Amino acid sequence: MQALPVDSQGRVWSPHLESFLVPEGELLRLYDRQGHLRLTKAEEEAKARRAETRRADALAQKLRSLGIDPDAL
Repeated sequence: MQALPVDSQGRVWSPHLESFLVPEGELLRLYDRQGHLRLTKAEEEAKARRAETRRADALAQKLRSLGIDPDAL
């Protein structure tokens, strides 16, 4: 098996994963060609929950600005 070359930033490109492999502490993280972190399923789900929470908070704030208590609905 042939070793994959390490670039100047310490990353290894995996053509099979179409990702850079980057050591981060005890983890090996994957990044796309543009340098964006490829999230795990758990990280994607947590990100979606945070977005939903922000949306709900924004809607509640809008209701309050209209004089409506969202907790009373």
